[in-house]
Amino acid sequence: MTVIKQWNIQNLNHSGSSSPPFFDFQLERNDHMSIHIGSGYIGSSNLEKSTPNQEVIPSPSPTWTLKYSLYKFSFSNDQECHVSINGGNPIYLRAGQGFQMDAHDLPITSFKISESGITYNFLGAHK
Repeated sequence: MTVIKQWNIQNLNHSGSSSPPFFDFQLERNDHMSIHIGSGYIGSSNLEKSTPNQEVIPSPSPTWTLKYSLYKFSFSNDQECHVSINGGNPIYLRAGQGFQMDAHDLPITSFKISESGITYNFLGAHK
């Protein structure tokens, strides 16, 4: 980690002691951290119903050269189901459990629902 800024703070309103308490704070940067500046949002326009192996994340417009890479993602499911994230093994979700990730997690490029008939909606932020 790299120290970006360090602060020393004294409690000037402290009473009853000849020396006020002293607090030392520092803001650290993890070298694996990056800042995401988004370019837009995608999501369900209505409640949707899955088909077997349903890819939740749509393909971007034909003018794009890459598929969506979501740095924020939220999924809500009304029934129990299994989902595969970025081609991984199926993960069980209870009815109503949903799934959320943010910029601290690995970006999502694929999110598939294994079962048919699952009502869901989603929202994502992309670069």
